[in-house]
Amino acid sequence: MLITWNEFAWAAFLYGSIGGDRDYQALMQQTQFLNDLRTNPTHLQTEQIQEQLIERFLNRWKCRVWNRPETARAIVRTLERLRFHLDALKDLEITTVGFDEAIAVDNDSTRVSEIIEHCYNTVASIGFNFGPTASSKLLHILQPGLFVMWDKDIVERFKGKNENVSNSGKGYRAFLELMQQTGKEVSRSFYASDLNPLPKPDDDPVRYLSVQLGYDPPKTMAKYLDEYNWVTITNMVRVPPAWHP
Repeated sequence: MLITWNEFAWAAFLYGSIGGDRDYQALMQQTQFLNDLRTNPTHLQTEQIQEQLIERFLNRWKCRVWNRPETARAIVRTLERLRFHLDALKDLEITTVGFDEAIAVDNDSTRVSEIIEHCYNTVASIGFNFGPTASSKLLHILQPGLFVMWDKDIVERFKGKNENVSNSGKGYRAFLELMQQTGKEVSRSFYASDLNPLPKPDDDPVRYLSVQLGYDPPKTMAKYLDEYNWVTITNMVRVPPAWHP
């Protein structure tokens, strides 16, 4: 079933109206913390990771990650192991990424799909109750343009649509491929829609939504895809609402 721009925009509006983005936006404004987390995690103190990442972000979404110093240290070790892999993915976007494309990881040529699978499997093996929700959320804040967050309900829904989807590296990559298709569908619908207010000449769906909903910094297509899934699958809300003409 195709997703229209109208449905997608309504989901983003409803998500914001119930305050679903508060903790996310608060974290995304912590630019120095995020830069260190992405490029130099050993520079961060254990207490910073416990407070800003685990307590104020992951566990606000009921990830139930064990908020202990050992957990924070395990996260740092994991991100250090993934530093070259994540760096190779830093400019990729969900709607345009070539999953079969070969890119360099520390001077070795590796397919994008294999890097994604390796990143997910490595993060999912952190331990300390790091489940699918926490794993995808950590990956998303590391590379917000590419990684789409999910939870158990979303995993199960998409597993029913595609048997390759599962809580694994390969299964998460299959999910991202579905998300790419959805993002492209939404973009095509956006450009074919009669919008009010009119988009600017250089607007795309992400910039337009972020301006209309007042997000600064702007969100990514990967984040809006998560919001659509969370509204319609995790919370089973119909978009547009039934009262919408």
